[in-house]
Amino acid sequence: MNPSMMVLLATGGDDDLLLLLLKRSIRERLMIPQDRFQLAPACNQTCHALFRFSKSRHKQVVSKWSIDNATTIGLSNRWMELAMTFGREPSEICRIFMYMLNVLYEKYATKLDFDSDMVQLCGVASCNAISRKTGIDTPCAAFIDGAVRPIARPTYVQKQAYNGHKCVHSIKFQSVTLANGLIISMYGPVEGRRHDVILLQYSDIGRKWQACALSGAYIYGDPAYPLRPWLLSPFKGASLTHEQAKFNKQMSSVRVSVEWCFGAIMRYWAFLDYKKNLRIFLSPVAKMYLIGVLFTNCLTCARSGNQTSRFFRLDPPSLERYLNEE
Repeated sequence: MNPSMMVLLATGGDDDLLLLLLKRSIRERLMIPQDRFQLAPACNQTCHALFRFSKSRHKQVVSKWSIDNATTIGLSNRWMELAMTFGREPSEICRIFMYMLNVLYEKYATKLDFDSDMVQLCGVASCNAISRKTGIDTPCAAFIDGAVRPIARPTYVQKQAYNGHKCVHSIKFQSVTLANGLIISMYGPVEGRRHDVILLQYSDIGRKWQACALSGAYIYGDPAYPLRPWLLSPFKGASLTHEQAKFNKQMSSVRVSVEWCFGAIMRYWAFLDYKKNLRIFLSPVAKMYLIGVLFTNCLTCARSGNQTSRFFRLDPPSLERYLNEE
């Protein structure tokens, strides 16, 4: 027992003891600003720093979602820091975030799994842009690759989540990217231990791709992928012809563009790159990553391109067209 309490008990100071106990039980509350965040007086620099979108683009994106008063958070903030910015309790900020996450996922889950509209709209132009860049006539329209997303070490299923190649606990996704910088498919998550070929099988990407009827256009992947009527990978073996070696070199130089898109997701939404907070049994880690992909595509369209689209000199569609509003 605290010495002060012992003295009060010995002297019979019941009232003083009660006051002391009350004082010790009172917790200091977090001081939340009374003023709520208002978008109207905010400048473009503030909007870009907080939301990654300019003020006009932020309003445009939110209007397409048909949701009032929605915002996007681009920084790896804690709930307490966001409470200071928006003038709301951390618990309220958390509930709003989770609500919006679920609403957007339910609305765009099919589009994120495979965006057939964008394939049909941009597939031919993507094929032509890749041919121009490589000088190869083989009709390749998109690139495929697996994405390993590190997570905090889980309490359970550690063996299933461990990726031996990257030496991290993780979940995996499969991405398909066009030459205009848009991610038209992000399949997942699956356990981190799974090979890219397993994701290829699970995703059924071949059937979805061929259903778009792109007149024999291919998807190109790294050497881990097998050959399929719709899927190409580098020539294998030590005795390649000059043409085969040239094909491998040219296609390898442009296939790296899919990695740029992975990097953009992490650069824009830094929270997704902080694995200590990505606890698969405590938060919807995969859902957050998928919505990060959606936001990244929106940014690509809103800014009229990204590193990939500039590399291939192919502009993405408008934001309205991407969100199927035209």
